[in-house]
Amino acid sequence: MESIRRKKPAAPPLLGRRVAGNPFPGLAARLYRGAVRAALLAMVLSFCSCAYTFTRVEGAPIDSVSRDDILDAARDAFDRRDYDRAVHLANFVGENFPDSPEVEEALYIVGEGSFLDKEYWEAFQAFKEILMRFRTSQYIDHIAMRYYEIGEAYLNREPGFFGHLFTARSRGVKVMNDLVIRFRQIDVADDARMAVADYYFGEKKYQDAALYYERLIKEYPRSEWVEKAVYRYGVCNLSSSKGPSYDREILLKAHEAFTAYGMRYPHGHFIGDVKERENTVLDLLARKEMEIAKFYLNQNRDYGARIHLANIVLLFPETAPALEAETLLMSNHWDASIHSMNTLKPHGSTSFLR
Repeated sequence: MESIRRKKPAAPPLLGRRVAGNPFPGLAARLYRGAVRAALLAMVLSFCSCAYTFTRVEGAPIDSVSRDDILDAARDAFDRRDYDRAVHLANFVGENFPDSPEVEEALYIVGEGSFLDKEYWEAFQAFKEILMRFRTSQYIDHIAMRYYEIGEAYLNREPGFFGHLFTARSRGVKVMNDLVIRFRQIDVADDARMAVADYYFGEKKYQDAALYYERLIKEYPRSEWVEKAVYRYGVCNLSSSKGPSYDREILLKAHEAFTAYGMRYPHGHFIGDVKERENTVLDLLARKEMEIAKFYLNQNRDYGARIHLANIVLLFPETAPALEAETLLMSNHWDASIHSMNTLKPHGSTSFLR
């Protein structure tokens, strides 16, 4: 039985070994080792410099300086835009004096300094801790805006090497969701919902996008984004459909959305595309009804066939299957008085669209 352990990749040839196309293997190895030593030396010197800078305040070891002096040094570093030092000193205060009244300000310096240094995740964590520990913080309004800016910065980044599971964009979704939970009524809460919905839409994750468009419409019915959200809710459901043989429920949701858009925004920005997509949806739904009607005809179940043919004629009169449905009704001497139009509605509530 084949081992389930991963096989180790073959080791590369040793640096000193002669390989094809390299007539000077020894020279290449010496140059490589020299470059590595130089890089390591630079890293050590940099670390020592940072360690000296961050562990001393006014020339004295940091653990021998008062809390107030450390925080003053953090403020001074922040004012000089030395955010790395400011964050380090403020972190020292927060970690070593967790119950002091200055912790709130220290955390704010950590968050704001990290944000300005584009260390967005560290900023988010610091701001989040402020909100958890100081529910009436003086920084709440500012933090709310920083949440949005952090989420936006992450969502606008390109995908990472390992795909979307470990990318900055997944963090952007988390930050935006946390923003809406904590600051549901602020001005940018609907923008946060829309940003996440548009992110999923751009990734062609249409069912996830539809969920966020639906939330925006329900939670912020007066938002400037509602028109676009109604339109894209329909597009998401239509794009998710595998065809009338599989997903009639999804098609019915798309139909509801496009119908609602036409009623609410007859001169809306997307009305032309909505009409085209609505025609596509109606044609697909009519084909599904025809598929069911023909199944009943083949089974000699006239009543069922008559109902679905009538549905086509009454609900989808402008589609191609409607002409065939009329022909079948007439050839069987049936009229359209028996139908099941009321059943052609989504099972889930779409009242939020109206």
